[in-house]
Amino acid sequence: MSANFEPSADLAQVADGTQRVRLVRRGGVGAAGEVEIAHALARAVAQREAAASDGRYTRSDVAWHLPVAELPDGPHPGDLICEADGRRWTILEVQLVAVRTRWRCIARNLAIAHALDQAVTVLEAIYQKQPCGAAEPIWRACRTGVPARVQPLRAEVNVAGQTRRTVRRYRVYLGDLLPLDQRHRILAPDGTLYRVLGWSAAERIDQLPVAEVEPC
Repeated sequence: MSANFEPSADLAQVADGTQRVRLVRRGGVGAAGEVEIAHALARAVAQREAAASDGRYTRSDVAWHLPVAELPDGPHPGDLICEADGRRWTILEVQLVAVRTRWRCIARNLAIAHALDQAVTVLEAIYQKQPCGAAEPIWRACRTGVPARVQPLRAEVNVAGQTRRTVRRYRVYLGDLLPLDQRHRILAPDGTLYRVLGWSAAERIDQLPVAEVEPC
């Protein structure tokens, strides 16, 4: 990254600092929701800027500079900037700067901010009819390497006759915007398979979707 970066300069000329990224629109589906940007530049948020933001920014946030020439339809809060190494930055705020030639986006890596220290696999049930006529689920991976944190939530004691069984519930914070329901399972790195009981979307763009689960 160039130490002599001049904010009014053409990003395409800062060859040692720019990189190719993907902008993924919040709620976008497939290729229509993604834009390739060849000359994106990331700069750390200055300490004075973070201090003056009333807690809106932190020193771990990044200011991404995206050329208007490559992104005429500007980014929006909640859009994702995805690097080639898999890091994903959620845009919190957008400004048009440098004589309207560049989008300056304050963005946060939510996987780091929320301590997502695991990578889980999401399985989805594909129902296939068996010879007996009944449809049975075949579990297939629909998303791998999803950043996540599995957190104990509560334990419930179920009583059936003379049998007592303790059921433990967990909350899974997910670094991906995929809606889940009872057709899904979450496979943790230690081999534990969780049944999805409920799912809630993030209420704010700096929060994460959460699934309530129990071991299968």
